[in-house]
Amino acid sequence: MLRAQRFPDILRSVLSDGVEGVVLMSAEGSILSSVSLDETVSAETAVAAVTSCIFANYQQGMFAFK
Repeated sequence: MLRAQRFPDILRSVLSDGVEGVVLMSAEGSILSSVSLDETVSAETAVAAVTSCIFANYQQGMFAFK
């Protein structure tokens, strides 16, 4: 069982060396958690657009190797 309330704390540890935001997605494309630096302003629509593009590329790559 996953503890979703711990995801933001774990993902914040990745924010360094130019990484301004992190999104954790399921294999089906659902966003489980996302975090960004406090000074970084990201709208929900921007996060949705980026994750949609990432997941579309992931699906294309996944089907290419079957």
